[in-house]
Amino acid sequence: MPLTITIDVQDSATAAVVALDDALGKRTYAKAVARVVSNEFTRNFERLAQARHRGGQHNYYLTAARSTMGTSPDNVPTVTVYAPAGIGLRRYGGTVKASGKISAVTGKPIRSIAIPKEGGPAEGRVPLDFKTAGVKLRLIVMKSLARAALYGPDPAHGNRPTVYFWLVGSVTFHADPSIFPKDSTLVETINKTLDRYAKGVWRAQVRRYTNGR
Repeated sequence: MPLTITIDVQDSATAAVVALDDALGKRTYAKAVARVVSNEFTRNFERLAQARHRGGQHNYYLTAARSTMGTSPDNVPTVTVYAPAGIGLRRYGGTVKASGKISAVTGKPIRSIAIPKEGGPAEGRVPLDFKTAGVKLRLIVMKSLARAALYGPDPAHGNRPTVYFWLVGSVTFHADPSIFPKDSTLVETINKTLDRYAKGVWRAQVRRYTNGR
């Protein structure tokens, strides 16, 4: 499920520029803010991709960087991270429990949560991704570890069997503010955009007035 962040800038200068934007019928300030803030999110995800990637085939934060987009529905700056799953949980924290709903993978009630094995072929993905791709995962119970898992072929190592997901009853994420850019970085970026935008509007109006005379 995509994560959508609304950019709410509360100061008199921004309100004045937005009012001017509306008066001129331009409605481009929100697009400009969404674009530069989206770029900051992308750069932050790229930094995390380099710092935290554990060598698996799937780079979680690089996927996030490539799936981030800035838009301005109803003239409101918005950033959406379309993939991968779990970005909001990593940022804000929380506990996830098995839902009991019917699984799209097994057709049975969901009794466990599938947690990708660190550095494995499923990192940053969900079991349904593999069913869609035609990769069959099998259930194994490891009595010695008192754990259950879904395993399948590892294409990076000659398709030998490997654990894709550990199965657990619940999992708790601790809030990690570093997932998103710092507020101070976003404020600085937005202020620079505001300044450039206001100067651009002023120059355009001067040219229009001069040409009109």
